[in-house]
Amino acid sequence: MANQNLTANFVAVVAAGAVTGVLGLVFWAAAGRLYPANELGAASALINTAVMLATLSSSSVGALYERFLPLAYGRSRSVIRVGQLAVAVFSVGAAALILVVGPTAKLLTGGTEVVAFLVFCVVTTAFALQDHIVTGLQVARWSAYKNVFHSVSKLVILICFAVFSTSTWAIVGSWWIPAVVGLAALSIVVRRRITQTVDLQRAAELPGSRELWSYFAGSVGILAVGTAVPLVVPLLVVAQFGVSENAYFAVAWSMVSAGVIVLHMLIGPFVAEAASAEPAKQLALLKRFSLLLGAAACLGAVGLAAAGPFILGVVGDDYRSNGAVLLYYAAAVLPLTSIYIIYQAFARATRRLRLAVAIQTLNAAIILGGISLSTSGEGLAEVGRWFLAGELVSAVLSLAALAVGVNRTRAQNVKSAN
Repeated sequence: MANQNLTANFVAVVAAGAVTGVLGLVFWAAAGRLYPANELGAASALINTAVMLATLSSSSVGALYERFLPLAYGRSRSVIRVGQLAVAVFSVGAAALILVVGPTAKLLTGGTEVVAFLVFCVVTTAFALQDHIVTGLQVARWSAYKNVFHSVSKLVILICFAVFSTSTWAIVGSWWIPAVVGLAALSIVVRRRITQTVDLQRAAELPGSRELWSYFAGSVGILAVGTAVPLVVPLLVVAQFGVSENAYFAVAWSMVSAGVIVLHMLIGPFVAEAASAEPAKQLALLKRFSLLLGAAACLGAVGLAAAGPFILGVVGDDYRSNGAVLLYYAAAVLPLTSIYIIYQAFARATRRLRLAVAIQTLNAAIILGGISLSTSGEGLAEVGRWFLAGELVSAVLSLAALAVGVNRTRAQNVKSAN
């Protein structure tokens, strides 16, 4: 049953990731045709800021939901409420800080718009956090449905709003309105799921506060290091190879990062299933997860190598001639990345995150250090080689750590059986 549920959630998340990725590109392309460039630029800045804050606010608490919500039982409702409140407070605080120190004067022209932006940030954060909650309740497929609904609805609303207004807030509203609807609908699903399937009379089996804080710190470490590479690499490309080369990098990398993000999204469903499974069944789940993730990574690699250059050619011949080499390296890197993702998922399930953080930190150091010291002048080919080097080292270390962890789990299972 757990294997079937994992597969159902896995397929739904992959399919939704593909659909939302494509519709995301269509959304911004439609906005570019229907709205003035200055309004689109302002709306994009507001939306991207809210999404960034939502990711930073929700991901670490979300990791706790995925691992420990299956063990909360009678405390499920209170655990969810506390997490939602903490994330909302952090989101408002972070948004307020950006309003004070960020260049928002050109984007927000009055008190009403400032309040609207704060509300938008809170809704976006709650919208993102719901993905982790339903994953912890082992129905990640509902998150996939919600995200597809949001992608379709915001595109339809964007087109309809353009008939009446081409302002910044028409674009922001087209994003915000379906988020509110999706959030409300999924909240109903969460309440029903808890009522129908969670044993609320059973005492919670949560670890002590020290272990929870340790797990939280590990999740924050993985998140911090994981965001460092996509944030810093574009700046290094500009510094080492020029602004034009970064344009080719940005378009090519958008396809690569979409695939990597989907693969990382698949960690949650596995962790939630493994958290509530008997120890003897965890390794069977790991095997199923590894096969599914490996297949998805290989399929993504083939897509990048085969279709990626063609898509770059649609953007422009210069993009294909300069950016295709990065896609070829990414096609080789993606299966290696899946090995680390499998290990990270296993580390989350077994509550041992320190080595996972160390491996990702080493990976980032190799990639960022290598690119920053590059003297070859080969542009994106050099970037691709350093990504390959970093992921190769990570894959080797992850395989070794995974072997040790699996053997440890097997030994514990044998000991428990005796």
